[in-house]
Amino acid sequence: MADGASRVGDIAALTGLSHRRFTDVFSAGVGMTPKRFARLRRFRRALDCIGAARGWAEFAAAHGFSDQAHMIREFQAFSGLTPVEHVVGRSHPAKDDHIALVS
Repeated sequence: MADGASRVGDIAALTGLSHRRFTDVFSAGVGMTPKRFARLRRFRRALDCIGAARGWAEFAAAHGFSDQAHMIREFQAFSGLTPVEHVVGRSHPAKDDHIALVS
């Protein structure tokens, strides 16, 4: 799951737990389901590289999103901002792991 491409069922099988039990144990330890954790990791990896984006469709595909619209929905779900708003915000000073909000 480190790369975000592994299926929860495959990881559960490696642990010897059922899918449901693995999800329960993971959720209790991490505070979110394995699927949500994988989505968040994919978002963070894309966010870390967003300054190098040249074409949104290619960027989305390279970072594990099914298409550009999927990437935009995930960005909005996790941050409330679109990818373009993130790029614009990076040109303004902010603390590490913070986003500058500009009007």
